[in-house]
Amino acid sequence: MIFIVDEEYGKRYWLWERKEEYDSLSSEDKSSITENFVSNSQEAWSSGSPSSHIEGTWTNINYNEWNDRISTADYDAWAHLHTEEDSNIVWKVEG
Repeated sequence: MIFIVDEEYGKRYWLWERKEEYDSLSSEDKSSITENFVSNSQEAWSSGSPSSHIEGTWTNINYNEWNDRISTADYDAWAHLHTEEDSNIVWKVEG
């Protein structure tokens, strides 16, 4: 599963990959992933190392790659990483 992540309103961009397959996730699974992401976002953002606080593989990417993935819908979810108050995941809607 692939997430494209913007950190702190354009400070950095990430490709976040997890082992799960998007098509096999239930709504409860998505809610659990979102809750975990949001609850660990402050530590992940302030440490500068999301992989130390949020499960998965994190790869720093440049804006052009991030934008290309947005433009071509080459992701399963979009996430914003900052503080617990504004971090979130938006899941791609199929169909």
